[in-house]
Amino acid sequence: MALLELTGISRTFVEGDRSIDVLGNVSTAIEEEQFVSIVGASGSGKSTLLRIIVGLDEPTSGSVLYRGRPVREAATAGRIALVFQSFALFPWLTVIGNVEIALEARGVPPARRRGIADKYIDKVGLDGFEEAYPRELSGGMKQRVGLARALAVEPELLCMDEPFSSLDPLTAQGLREEVLRLWADESLPVTSVVMVTHSIDEAVLMSDRIIVLSRRPATIAADLKIDLARPRSIKDSSVQNAIDGVYSHILT
Repeated sequence: MALLELTGISRTFVEGDRSIDVLGNVSTAIEEEQFVSIVGASGSGKSTLLRIIVGLDEPTSGSVLYRGRPVREAATAGRIALVFQSFALFPWLTVIGNVEIALEARGVPPARRRGIADKYIDKVGLDGFEEAYPRELSGGMKQRVGLARALAVEPELLCMDEPFSSLDPLTAQGLREEVLRLWADESLPVTSVVMVTHSIDEAVLMSDRIIVLSRRPATIAADLKIDLARPRSIKDSSVQNAIDGVYSHILT
């Protein structure tokens, strides 16, 4: 059984007397131990599809199943977590408070929250910054807090919506490597990652598989396997060939 199954997903938004068809008949599956990126032209519905995957939005038609059950059950149980593009931190809470709040929402008793939060703050390299406020952190550190908060609920499926797009190139590169390291860490429960990105280079450098969405109403234009050893370098000809291959599907 696949970890996640999407069947016939469509999404239409109604604005006044007009409707906008964003997704049209998207069907795919996410297997365990996969790093999957979703790419496509701007406005193709990538983030809308991700919101449906994590249970934050309902499809107009079609179904999303997580291990054979409705996806919202899995999301409520903490089996799926989302890292936002905009950090989405509460400015009045410290680092530890921003991580603990995800555990509070899951009903974790106060006595256990601190230990779990400390564990994942340490995992993302923020040990010593527990009492810092978001205004005192760099962009990369803020995104590490968001990552720690997502990991603290111990999901099997980690979803990320353009998590590096607001970071400078060097910070983004370091955080990409950190995410891959955490995904490979067998002590963590995350088995699969789904990431939305505008960067084809980023998708090829990180992913086992790339789903290319067509222009809206989006369908799957291509589903590409990236069978390259890690770590990958943008200078390698095999990586460049893969990047060119993804672009060819987006531009058609």
